[in-house]
Amino acid sequence: FCIFLFFEVVEYESGSYGYSFSFQMRIDGYPLVMEKDYITITVEGTQVRNFYRKVPNIDRPKQHRQDQIISPIKALDMAVLSQKIEKVDNIYQAYTVRDDLIIPVWIIESSNKKVFIQAYMEW
Repeated sequence: FCIFLFFEVVEYESGSYGYSFSFQMRIDGYPLVMEKDYITITVEGTQVRNFYRKVPNIDRPKQHRQDQIISPIKALDMAVLSQKIEKVDNIYQAYTVRDDLIIPVWIIESSNKKVFIQAYMEW
């Protein structure tokens, strides 16, 4: 596992400024993606304004041979059929957590939507 820190300056309605820190995980170079970042801390002035933490209780992903991973074209076909996607902005491989298991997925970004397609073939 590898953990990355991202931060940004945030302006609040009151006109004051603060910082938002987000921690994200990567496995073998691929992002581990869930609904939200695993840890997010928002600071306004010298006070913590918000703290969010959801760290999954998981082990390393089950290893899949490369020939078991579906192609990005197959993932796009599945996304178009299941979600009626007309325009694709981005597609990339990642991991996600399902039932406390790490599984490889293709993520297809389209407009304001992210579609997760299971990346390995089940025999």
